[in-house]
Amino acid sequence: MSGHLIRVEFEDISFPIDEGQTVLEAAELAGWEMPYACRAGVCNSCSGRVVDGEVVVRGAVRRAGDEVLFCQARARSDLVLTPKAIRKRESRIARRFDATIVEKESLVQGGIIRLNLRLPIGRRLKFRPGDYIRVYIDKFEFRNYSVALGSPDNKLVELHVKVYEGGIFSQKILKMKELGEKIEIEGPYGAFDLESTLGFDLIIAVSGTGYAVVKAILSELSKRKFLGKVWVFWAGRRDEELYAVDELARLGSAISGFKFIPVLSRDSSSLSGARQGHIQDWLFDEVGSLSGKFLYLCGNQSMVESLESKWLAGGGDSSKVFCDSFVSLSQGSFAEGA
Repeated sequence: MSGHLIRVEFEDISFPIDEGQTVLEAAELAGWEMPYACRAGVCNSCSGRVVDGEVVVRGAVRRAGDEVLFCQARARSDLVLTPKAIRKRESRIARRFDATIVEKESLVQGGIIRLNLRLPIGRRLKFRPGDYIRVYIDKFEFRNYSVALGSPDNKLVELHVKVYEGGIFSQKILKMKELGEKIEIEGPYGAFDLESTLGFDLIIAVSGTGYAVVKAILSELSKRKFLGKVWVFWAGRRDEELYAVDELARLGSAISGFKFIPVLSRDSSSLSGARQGHIQDWLFDEVGSLSGKFLYLCGNQSMVESLESKWLAGGGDSSKVFCDSFVSLSQGSFAEGA
């Protein structure tokens, strides 16, 4: 099979890419990891710049100077590229098997369910903060869910699931499956590397069940006795949509530089320090200079894209922002499932 060579600008990294492969696929096969989320060209997590050469993205030729999505870009020539980040890939293999439902707890009446799954005997998944798993509805259709917490022995997985009236997952899994029944999962997936952010103050901005990632990150930071500053912005429409404020306060209390800013778009709030509007209206005034800071975004696509754009326009480092958008995908899977 004919192919080309990819070089990464400013790095001693090169790898082959075969005809028909995407840049993201080629990097992973060569043992390298770049940021990604949806892998379907819907979000912006895997974007990067073409420095030299040509790629094809959905039938259109893109050239030097163009920003492209590496999950969609296929080489037409040898390439020099600048990704947001690249690192040696950990030897983690996604596995698919049945897990048992051991808890279904309503966190918001009719809105959010905490779903705890027990892995089968002999199966362990080592999760990193920011990881997600696929939960299968049938043989081919799945939904993606962030892992809020894995148990210390990696036998249990906690998910936060938004209930959609009439949603396929809500109907087939949440309503029909009882405690003790099995559902098929696959994972772990994810490209976020908390280790690489520990030398920076951390800004986390999420909406809805993006809180699951907040729980995973803060739990790990408290274990590490993190000494930097951490801002958590959590967006919802009303107070009740911020469904774990007490838990968040407990997790944050273990971090001396922690600050929580709730942001509500519709109702005024009784929560201490709450802001009215959208996160993008408040975040940059709150955190001040972007130097020495890392931005983690997880939530609805418009919020993530707006905050990333403002971060870059304000002089934020493109390698110091990670984006995980909740987006629906053409093949029927979701970042935040229905």
